[in-house]
Amino acid sequence: MRPEGLPMPEPKERPPLKIHDAPYTYRGYYDAEPAGLSQVRLFSRPFERPVIVITDLPENPTTSVTNLMETLVPELIRDLGKTAWFEEAQPPIVIEHLPPLHPRDQRGRLSEYRRTDEYSEATFTNWRPKTIWIGGRERLSLGEPNWRYMRREEVVKLIGEDEVPVPQPPQGRPDAHLEDHEDWQQRGDID
Repeated sequence: MRPEGLPMPEPKERPPLKIHDAPYTYRGYYDAEPAGLSQVRLFSRPFERPVIVITDLPENPTTSVTNLMETLVPELIRDLGKTAWFEEAQPPIVIEHLPPLHPRDQRGRLSEYRRTDEYSEATFTNWRPKTIWIGGRERLSLGEPNWRYMRREEVVKLIGEDEVPVPQPPQGRPDAHLEDHEDWQQRGDID
């Protein structure tokens, strides 16, 4: 029994519980493509929506996580099993994680390399998957995702400080990346 006039203690915020952290292979758009490679982390949060973080690994040889998010999410839910962590009324928060990517690791992509980790939330208007055809195969799909860029601080609030890499200052000279660009030009990889 609490003496009258004393305030109730503040409830301690419990950190999210990581219940899954493993590589996840997936099928790209076409049969001829090698299996895609990502890292999937699943976090349970007391009385709140769970969080799925899907990392597009630099060594992924096929279709990016970004381009297959609408099929990856329902296939992940199917493969990990609809357990207590998933309810259609409270669908998970889905976060795409793109780690830093050096120009040498771009797998032939000509976009700029990433100096720091990037995070985006993917949301879907309907959490009931439909069967569609992609690359000659039946796949599950939630439809086109809506994307929202997330700041590091937002991600930390959802999954905890220990799970979000701290940005590292660039190594070497600030213009060192231009040498790589010049090497690519000399090899004819880019204009």
